[in-house]
Amino acid sequence: CCTATRLSTALGEGAALDAPVREFMTESIPVLADSLSLGEYLLAMARSGARVLAVNPEGSPNVPPTGLITRADILLFSAGDPLRMLDELEVAETPERIGLLRQRADAFLLANFTNPSLADWFCDFYLCMARATAKALARIALHALPGCGHYSVVLLDTAARAELPGAVEPVLGIIYQDPAEGSQMRALAESLSDLYRRAGYGPPRDRLAGDQRLCQPAGEWDAFLARLVRDPIFTGIFLYRGVLDMVPASGEQSLIDQLRATLAAELVDGDSAIAIMANDSMVSLPPLTFYQEQVVELRGGRAKRLDLYNNALRP
Repeated sequence: CCTATRLSTALGEGAALDAPVREFMTESIPVLADSLSLGEYLLAMARSGARVLAVNPEGSPNVPPTGLITRADILLFSAGDPLRMLDELEVAETPERIGLLRQRADAFLLANFTNPSLADWFCDFYLCMARATAKALARIALHALPGCGHYSVVLLDTAARAELPGAVEPVLGIIYQDPAEGSQMRALAESLSDLYRRAGYGPPRDRLAGDQRLCQPAGEWDAFLARLVRDPIFTGIFLYRGVLDMVPASGEQSLIDQLRATLAAELVDGDSAIAIMANDSMVSLPPLTFYQEQVVELRGGRAKRLDLYNNALRP
């Protein structure tokens, strides 16, 4: 796909008028079914960073598109301009500015969360915001830590499961390639925590917060995950279940892919670990859930609306 904006940028950079258009086309754009909701198209743009979506009846890249949905189309019908919040996070230069964007996201949620059936959508949107926030703060932190090598910052535990809306610092993991950069990576972790506080986030609530094993070389991460699966009782896998929920936020995707491959290989023979995690999930029920478009509280009460301020955002 080649948009007018992309052509204008190419011309501004000195491209010749007779240059082949394929030189300026994006390599690929997401292809979705033409029957999805506005919210699903918005999330597809938020997740991929694409400004154009192709649609066809099957949602298949092997079928010619029957239409295009642009960023402008989405903004015509979405209140609060949630995509612009993500765009502004990409260029925010201070944690204070990031804190203001988080407040706008909270206001957007409060104004639009009028039906429990939207819960999944808002969880996905908050996960996009959490990833963009961590990426922006890592960018700011790295200005003071030049020369960092291969690394990746990941969301863990409740943040990775999109269960942590509001102004609470997420638990982050840092994976790095070179063991010699340990002190520099620990400085990055400390800087990120400080930047979250300056952005108005409260201290992390997950029990994994502050664990030194969340910042270590990729090889040690591999060994750590392997030990959890091979001996889940002795190593206390129930305490570290949150590290298995890992969502990339900043840095190199290849480091995370390697950890996921290690974990998948270990779980082939990890029946004990799977049984323990399944049991732990069944006894750790959430404080509320949604059933048939109703809010269901832990004590069994039901309501048509969720008081999000009192139940989720208020300290």
